[in-house]
Amino acid sequence: MAKKYDRFIQNGHTQTSIACFWMLLGSFLPIIVDSAIKSWALPMGYSDAFWGNLKGGEVFILTTAMITPFFLLLLKKVAGQVKVQFRFFSFVFIFSLFSLIGGLLSFSYFRIGEIVKSGQVELGKGAEEYLYGLFGYDLSWFGVFIYLVSLIVWYYASYHDRYPGESYNEAVSSSQKNLNDKVFSK
Repeated sequence: MAKKYDRFIQNGHTQTSIACFWMLLGSFLPIIVDSAIKSWALPMGYSDAFWGNLKGGEVFILTTAMITPFFLLLLKKVAGQVKVQFRFFSFVFIFSLFSLIGGLLSFSYFRIGEIVKSGQVELGKGAEEYLYGLFGYDLSWFGVFIYLVSLIVWYYASYHDRYPGESYNEAVSSSQKNLNDKVFSK
């Protein structure tokens, strides 16, 4: 049983999942605590406070930070420091671009909408109505989708950064050595 546990803990996906849990806890801790304080101090439920924090646009800041390890992995690959061929690399690259561009544009859209709604900028009546209508859409679900795509990109990059894999020649040599040890060590 102990060997199975050790093998489970040493698995690359297990290690990356543990790191993912702590990263998610750390990134959502301010939102969790703020939601708890709001639900305690104000007449609103925890879920309403939590959803309000997610709608606040901070989730878009997290997405940009989450995809950074992928771009570091990409730079290592381009610089020739990583020789192995990663599976699904092109899909994850497209996801990372979608997350980066979508997160940046959505965050800007949300913040401009907040400025227009608050009245901090003097606008004419027609411009105010036009901008209020233009920036009045709720992008919360889009933000959650971008966050999930960013999480996939983060997991991919973190896994391959920790466990870059082995080349075909290394895998074959390792397999031959293991077989050799099993056959001739008895």
